[in-house]
Amino acid sequence: MSSADTELPPDASTPLRARDIVVVGSSMGGVTSLPELFSRFPAEIPAAFFVVHHLGAGYPGELDRLIGRRSRLPVSFAADGERVSTGRVYVAPPDANMTLERGRVVVQPSPRESYHRPSINALFRSAAVAYG
Repeated sequence: MSSADTELPPDASTPLRARDIVVVGSSMGGVTSLPELFSRFPAEIPAAFFVVHHLGAGYPGELDRLIGRRSRLPVSFAADGERVSTGRVYVAPPDANMTLERGRVVVQPSPRESYHRPSINALFRSAAVAYG
């Protein structure tokens, strides 16, 4: 076991390592399965979660509240430029792509990918670039 494996979880001022983030993408059925998924994580989990759900046009944007009702972690729509902190869930807002840069979230009305915005592909690709 290396010293990196025995470190305490990072706080908001510590750079996140690749294993400190979890990206989740969903489509049909996600509105019911995502709250169930997040109900299973403890409040003190040392990871930041990023969720993109492929929404239909005109979706009212309640996914943060639906997940938040069941989660022990704080859940909110991500804001552009927001610093990434462990122990919380960032949800892509309706009609905007959420991507990651090292240590911060980028939310912008960038182009649709495969007919979707928010785009699962955009989130996963940026997470791979930013965190390996």
